Amino acid sequence: MATAERAPRLAWRLLAWTLATLLGVWLVLVASAYQTAVHEAKEISDGQLTAAARLLLTAPVQGPVPTVDAAALPVRAEPRYAPELHVVVWESGALRWDP
Repeated sequence: MATAERAPRLAWRLLAWTLATLLGVWLVLVASAYQTAVHEAKEISDGQLTAAARLLLTAPVQGPVPTVDAAALPVRAEPRYAPELHVVVWESGALRWDP
């Protein structure tokens, strides 16, 4: 006599489609955020490497060293995240190098 009332099939299908669509949108957003983060991390590390290389090219060295003409090196576009590094070298209490 008493039959178990079931929710309409249409309501369940709409709920399933809505949840599936929401999950798909979230997956696309997560993938996009991951790709953007990887790209930005590469740019930051490129900037750090550029700054360190610039500092090493101008650092004083001891002993015979082949000279490198920094002006002859290929100039690439400056990375956005290339901080300017400054180093002061002290030797026996006297300033030895300050670029």
